[in-house]
Amino acid sequence: MENLLEYFDLLQPHSHRWKTLEYLTDIIERRASTHIRNFLESPAPMLQSIEVTLSEFDGEPGLNLAGGVAKELKHVTLRDAMLPEYSNFLLGLETLSLKNNGTVPTREILNIFVKNPALRRFELWCEGAEGESDPAPSATQQLDTVATSLERINILTDHPEMITQILSHVSMPKCKYLELSVLDDDFQILDQALAQFIPRIRQALSLGGRTTLSVESEYRHDWSSSLEDEGFRFFFEWTSISLGSLREWIRGLIGSVESPPELEIVLSTLDRDIVAALGEWNEFEVTKLTINPSSEDEDEVVSLPGFLGDVMVDSDGALSWRFPNLRELDLTLAECGLSEVFGMLNKRYLPDAYVREMEGLGIMIQTPPQIDLRVQNTTGVENATLITALRRHRGVKSLEQAELESDT
Repeated sequence: MENLLEYFDLLQPHSHRWKTLEYLTDIIERRASTHIRNFLESPAPMLQSIEVTLSEFDGEPGLNLAGGVAKELKHVTLRDAMLPEYSNFLLGLETLSLKNNGTVPTREILNIFVKNPALRRFELWCEGAEGESDPAPSATQQLDTVATSLERINILTDHPEMITQILSHVSMPKCKYLELSVLDDDFQILDQALAQFIPRIRQALSLGGRTTLSVESEYRHDWSSSLEDEGFRFFFEWTSISLGSLREWIRGLIGSVESPPELEIVLSTLDRDIVAALGEWNEFEVTKLTINPSSEDEDEVVSLPGFLGDVMVDSDGALSWRFPNLRELDLTLAECGLSEVFGMLNKRYLPDAYVREMEGLGIMIQTPPQIDLRVQNTTGVENATLITALRRHRGVKSLEQAELESDT
């Protein structure tokens, strides 16, 4: 600690030349608190970027960061720095990130957008936060503030009404990326918050971009658009709603989209009920399936090759398979052998002669499209033979052998 304080003593006389300030420690000795406080309050009129953690000053009067005057300041990250003490410091910003474990008054958050018309990116991590009871505007009422420059907003909070307060009172016409971590199961509140974004989400889905549903468990999942999309992008994370409830919400959201949008499913669980339920998501064309299993033990897991190979009989007597539009299958991390994969392909892609014979009997067969297959790179004579068989299989469009990343 003594060496650190000596280092601060060397830097402090030059604060008028500082352009970047980073102070990220949250463990200090109480006797050094005053010394560090003086350092952080040093006048820094040329400061352009600041990132500080202030948890050790919890319960003390607010710091007057950079002497309270930093007219060149454009980028701010505050951890455990409570508003409104610092609100007068937040002027003319382009990026702002607030990461707190306590209450952040919603009115002060809204005031940020008023004071920073050039703000391009805003992040709020606020667990344990409390929103305000101000009613959100009605559908016909204009929003209070227009964030004319905002392109990206990220909010994580366990208080969903705070999300509604922010997104319902601030218009964001140029926003290209919306990220919400929703720790609640109230979709009515979420719909109210997303009112200005729903047309953009639907437009993104109608343009044919593939979205991704990552499933960790029955109640932990996220839905996101592709990072490669040039239009509006989104990322929604849930930790307390069922997949069935999520499906109903998405069904209502995409109801006006003419054709089912493409979906990639990333599975961290092979729970039998979850996988079976996802196989019925006909609101989307599931075109890619990636297996990324977690280390958690589960009671009833499904054999994915067996699941994909099982034939189904439709109400009209036609034969089909789950995920009928599947075009990409990534089994790099899946715990299944190549022989199981080969067996699945034989069941899913029947010989042409057999298909013609069955159709001649009036039994239609809905053969899935060929797939781009990705498996773990393996060695040995037996595996080499199976790799050749997979590569030349009638159901395989392409085969990639991937190397597993080393833990070291």
